[in-house]
Amino acid sequence: MRLDINKIKRIMLNKGIRQKDVADKGNIDISVLCRILKGTSEKSNFKTIKRIADGLEVSPEEIVKEGEL
Repeated sequence: MRLDINKIKRIMLNKGIRQKDVADKGNIDISVLCRILKGTSEKSNFKTIKRIADGLEVSPEEIVKEGEL
C-alpha cells in the first residue's frame, strides 16, 4: 500500500501538527515517519498506515493513494 505523502503533509499543515506529534500520538518511531514523509520509503504495511492515521486523527483511507486500500 502506498501512502499519499502530499495528503499527510496537507493534513498536518491544516491541523497545525508536527511530525513529532504524529509519531507520539500514533506510537510510531519518528525516524520511520521521517523516511516516509521524505519519500524514501515507498510502501507501508497496514499497521504503519494505521498508526500514522491514528497520529493524524483520520481514517487510513484518507492517507493512502486512490485504490490502494
